[in-house]
Formats: sequence, C-alpha cells, structure tokens
Amino acid sequence: MAAALGSRCERPGPATALADAVTKDRVLEVRGDALTALVQCKAPAARELLAKIWNDNKAPVELRERAVSLVVMLEDPGLGAGLVA
Repeated sequence: MAAALGSRCERPGPATALADAVTKDRVLEVRGDALTALVQCKAPAARELLAKIWNDNKAPVELRERAVSLVVMLEDPGLGAGLVA
C-alpha cells in the first residue's frame, strides 16, 4: 500500500497517509516503506520527517538507520549538514 500511495504523494491525502504510517504504524517494515515512498517522490514533508526520525531516541534503530540512508535521495545539502551536526 505504501508503494501505491508513493506514486500519488504529490496530492495531500496520500502524502498525509504515508506520513501517518511512518509515525504510527505498528509494523516496522510498513513504517520504513512509507518513509521511502515519501522520499522517492520528494514530498515536502520528507525533509523534516527524516530529521525527526534520525533524532528520535525512541524510534527503532532500523528506522533511524533507514532515515539516514535516505538523505542522499533528496539531494539536499542542507539536510546532510543537519545530519552531520
């Protein structure tokens, strides 16, 4: 479902559903797939969501690692600088 919504994430409804899945879904794989879908379509919320996740000490390590690895896909030098800081 995350992959299907990812192709439509330019629209507010699918983007919101994906962002909700990243933060609220109980299944770690779904959370990661939703995050990847947001990054792949370069959704406006992706940048802030990545930073929020990699800084969240309570988030699963696997999800935090995925957030860090997805930074490159956004091609945003400012985001990379934030990660290093």
